[in-house]
Amino acid sequence: MLKRPLLSVLTIRDTPVKCVFSDRVLRLPRLFASNGMYPDAIPGFTVPDTALLYATVTGDPGMAGYFPLNAVRWLTPARDIAALVTESGTDSFEAKLFHFGAAPRIMGEELYLLAPSRYKMEVGAETRYFMVKGPRTRIDFTLPAQQEIHLRIITDKS
Repeated sequence: MLKRPLLSVLTIRDTPVKCVFSDRVLRLPRLFASNGMYPDAIPGFTVPDTALLYATVTGDPGMAGYFPLNAVRWLTPARDIAALVTESGTDSFEAKLFHFGAAPRIMGEELYLLAPSRYKMEVGAETRYFMVKGPRTRIDFTLPAQQEIHLRIITDKS
C-alpha cells in the first residue's frame, strides 16, 4: 500500500488539472476484473500505468524494479505539487512544475545524470549558473504558486 499519493498534472486547454494517484485508484479497477465483485469482468476499468507515472516524475527511462536510473529526486513533500520530466540526459534536464498551494514554495532537487560541467538553470524567468562536480548535485529554488513553470538546465557554452 502506498504511504503517500503519487501526483501528476495534466494541462487541458491551458488549465492545470491535479491528478492524484493513491492506493484506491490503483486497487479499484481490480474489483471490476473477473472474480472481483462480479463473476465476469466489467469492460472499461483499467489499472493506471504506474510505470508511465514513475517515468514522468523521475525522468527514468526504464523500470523502477530493474536498475532504476532516476534523473532527479524532488526534495519536497509530495503534497500540492506536480512534476513532469520532459527531458533528461548527461548534458541537459527539463521539467514542468506546478505548485497548487497559495504561497510560493521553497524546494529543491537532486540531479543524478548530469556530467561534470558548468550549467545554466532557468526556472521561469530566473536564470542561475552552477557547477556539477560529481554524480549528485543539489539545487534549491522557489516555485511560485498557481503557475506552471518550465525548469530547464543546459550545459553553459559561454
